[in-house]
Amino acid sequence: MSKRVTACAQPLRGQPSSSGRTPWGDIPRYQVKLGQWSNLWAALGHAERLGLRPNWTLDIHYERGGLADPYLCWSASLQRFLKLIRDWAAAHGERTAYLWSTEHVRGVGAIGVHTHLLIHVPPSLDKRFKELIRKWGRQSSLSMKSPSKVLNPQRIGKGNATLKAAAGKLRYISKDLEPAGLALLAPFKRLDGKPQISGEGASTQGVLGKKVGVSRNLDRAARKAWQPAPGQATTWLSADGRKREILAANDRSGNLASAA
Repeated sequence: MSKRVTACAQPLRGQPSSSGRTPWGDIPRYQVKLGQWSNLWAALGHAERLGLRPNWTLDIHYERGGLADPYLCWSASLQRFLKLIRDWAAAHGERTAYLWSTEHVRGVGAIGVHTHLLIHVPPSLDKRFKELIRKWGRQSSLSMKSPSKVLNPQRIGKGNATLKAAAGKLRYISKDLEPAGLALLAPFKRLDGKPQISGEGASTQGVLGKKVGVSRNLDRAARKAWQPAPGQATTWLSADGRKREILAANDRSGNLASAA
């Protein structure tokens, strides 16, 4: 029996709660807050520390995939898709990690609601991953008649997933950053003189629920709980996407001390 999800698991949106307030998940979100943007970059740095650098990117197009109501149901479809990948990797004794951003673009030739996904696929499972994403798409309520147009799977860096290549992809999916964040970053140019985030191609409509997210092993709680072994170099990313390393050492009190 097919495990394809045939209906959106989320309730009808737009109904106020008994208190008269609009539920959090029912509020359209148009922009990525600066704190959310910072969390994405911190998550990428943590993925590097864990050896889980993103090496694949997917663009999940819900309308091209025939999802019944992309505006209401994109999140349920995405979460189902990600769970299938996590469970598959775990069944093979491997780990994955990912970051994502959802956009909503309307207009002539626009692609509607879609999610940009950066994900780490264990090298030992790389070939099988590409073979299975069509199945996972179907099980997430997406039509897979044209997988390349619905999921657009690509290896980051054309198979050479350097940190620079992964950071470049994250910079691209950050284009919905709020104006205050764009203004803050404006003085900090890339090495080629271009702005950090251009804002070109940003969303013209809101999305319901979260606009961006990371896997639990990359979130704030996971980063706070993680401690490097004594003498291990930890990695983080500056706003320009350049790699930085700090040598960590434990002092006598057991606290983590950092030295450049």
